[in-house]
Amino acid sequence: MEKLRIDPDFSDCEKLGTYTVRSTDIDIGNHMNNVAYIRAMLSMLSTERRKALDIKNMDVSFRSPSYEGEELGVFLRENEGFRDIGMLHSDGKSAALARIY
Repeated sequence: MEKLRIDPDFSDCEKLGTYTVRSTDIDIGNHMNNVAYIRAMLSMLSTERRKALDIKNMDVSFRSPSYEGEELGVFLRENEGFRDIGMLHSDGKSAALARIY
């Protein structure tokens, strides 16, 4: 299987907002659970906008751990045929990247 390649530079992209990692997002390893990233990404979109995206598939790449209390920037990049969402640490390093088809 080919590795998902998403450009981690979201500097010129729409900022959907920030997400603060909560205690309920934390797993047994004391960092943000993989499923919590997806839930957080989708929570940044209104129900109407999520419906408009008509999500059929989502590929996610988990890049670096996030911890309780940390604020992650959430960004959206529109592409032809797909969209990318990036959750970034305050230093710009990728926490998780997703491609929505």
